[in-house]
Amino acid sequence: MVYVIEVVTPSGWLPIGDATLAPHTMPIVIGHQEYRNRGLGKRVIAMLVRRARSLGWRDLAVKSIYTYNERSRRAYESAEFRVVR
Repeated sequence: MVYVIEVVTPSGWLPIGDATLAPHTMPIVIGHQEYRNRGLGKRVIAMLVRRARSLGWRDLAVKSIYTYNERSRRAYESAEFRVVR
C-alpha cells in the first residue's frame, strides 16, 4: 500500500512525500526539505503501525536504513523498532 503524505497550506493540500506499508518494508520519504525535522516522520510511522495492526499484522519490519540517515533510524527506534543484524 502506498500513501501520499500531505500537509494543509493556506492554498490547500500540498503533497510532500509518500510512504509504503508492506510486511517487510516501510519506507517513508519526505521530499520537501522545509517539512523535515518537524516530527512528521514519527507521526507517519505511528499511523502506519496502527494501520498494520488494524489489518491484523503481527510483525512489521523496516528492510534497511542507509547508514548516513541517522534521523530516520532514530525515528523508527522511537517507535520501538529495533536494529536486528
